[in-house]
Amino acid sequence: MRRTIASFAFPALRRAVAAACVAAPRLTLPAAVAPVQKRFAHDGALEAATRRELEEEQSRQHEVKQPTPPAGWTVARAPGKCTFELNKQYEDEAIKVFYCPKEDTDDVDAHNIIVFITSKAQTLQVDLTVEEGELVLDNIAFYTDSSLALNETAEADAQRKELYPGPNVSELDEALVDSFVKYLEKRGIDEDLGEFITLYSFWAEQQEYEAWLSKINKFVA
Repeated sequence: MRRTIASFAFPALRRAVAAACVAAPRLTLPAAVAPVQKRFAHDGALEAATRRELEEEQSRQHEVKQPTPPAGWTVARAPGKCTFELNKQYEDEAIKVFYCPKEDTDDVDAHNIIVFITSKAQTLQVDLTVEEGELVLDNIAFYTDSSLALNETAEADAQRKELYPGPNVSELDEALVDSFVKYLEKRGIDEDLGEFITLYSFWAEQQEYEAWLSKINKFVA
């Protein structure tokens, strides 16, 4: 449960404390004993809370196994990151699917993926949204230079923004859109992949949540 810390009126608080210090008799205490004990008590409560939450999460995780990608795909994820990628070889094409969390929606079942299909030093980029396991076409771009399409630097990103981004998919002929969908499905970019991405994203987030609890628990211990 999230808790909100109310803001304090610091100037008024300082004046009240100063007045109290003048009026109240001075007591002699061992230096820093009371503040340190109070801090230790709070740290102990947070340590216990994070440990208890971590144990509960791990007990539930025993029943949840890491999802297996569809045949032909390999998945790679770096610990600590919210993104992951899948790779596949189809004939002479190198296919990469990059996943990133969808931040501009309240729909937890919606996810963004970017598909790069590279052949003959050229790349077709397809942006899709995964909604409840189904794939929705968002944008289709083409790069005659695959190195520009796959380059993640800020300079390359600026260069890509100067190029034609592709047509508005919603305005394309339905037969043309269907042809693109069949083209992707033939390469394994289908509902099975969409379902895996949904399951894996939740599994990966759970791993990061447990790692977060563990790190904070060790920090305050």
